[in-house]
Amino acid sequence: MHKHAGGYIKISRRGKPKVIINKRLGSFIVDNKIVKALQIFLNQYELDEKSSILDVGAGTKPYYSLYSKYFRNCYSTDVETSPHSIDSIDFFCSAHDIPVNDNSADLVLCTEVLEHVKNPQDVLNEFRRILKTGGKLFLTTPFVQYIHELPNDFFRYTPFALKEMAEKSGLQIEYFYDKGGIFSIVFLLSTAYYLKFWNRISKILKVQIIYSVFNPFIFIPVVIPGLIYLKLSGNPHVQNITTGAKRFGINRIITPGYITVISKP
Repeated sequence: MHKHAGGYIKISRRGKPKVIINKRLGSFIVDNKIVKALQIFLNQYELDEKSSILDVGAGTKPYYSLYSKYFRNCYSTDVETSPHSIDSIDFFCSAHDIPVNDNSADLVLCTEVLEHVKNPQDVLNEFRRILKTGGKLFLTTPFVQYIHELPNDFFRYTPFALKEMAEKSGLQIEYFYDKGGIFSIVFLLSTAYYLKFWNRISKILKVQIIYSVFNPFIFIPVVIPGLIYLKLSGNPHVQNITTGAKRFGINRIITPGYITVISKP
């Protein structure tokens, strides 16, 4: 199945993925971190007629334009009560009970979903069932982030919690990335209510351009600093699970969240 609704990522003429900032004003820094890490990760794959990816909690399937050129069979899931557009979803189901065969997916993609499920261990067990031997799980989770999508926001995760949970499910963490450091957190938290104010004004006046990059009161204090940070921070750096937090750099300890690559042995 290849139903595609689109999203907030575009591919440049040079083939590089970019987040459409106008669609992600409040989270484009973290989104860019995820996109870069996913692109680096996907580069290991080559298109195969039998290859398969399962995008869990996919919503608008924003990453479809990235992964569809690496996998012949692309499937997606979400719940019918999702707050996102779900017109292009293949399977409506919970993440712990997905109607696909055992050992059927080369890659499971699960981005910013695990905090919204009440039984995350069951979800990881389901991912293990679905993955082929040697298959991968590309998982992104929040750490320092405000409560969202109320009331279905239940958890925050450290790398050590994810390691423990993965091992209980018979999976193995290979490595992880942080989603930015202290600046990312300060940026996200300090701009949240500021952007909410402009979004509210835009809806009251029914003038969409007010809540966009074309508003100088958004472009100058929000977009420009964010773009400068992304330019200076560069590509994400691979981190390994260590025995103690003392060996973590400050960005690994204080971060909006983690991007974790997990495998099925």
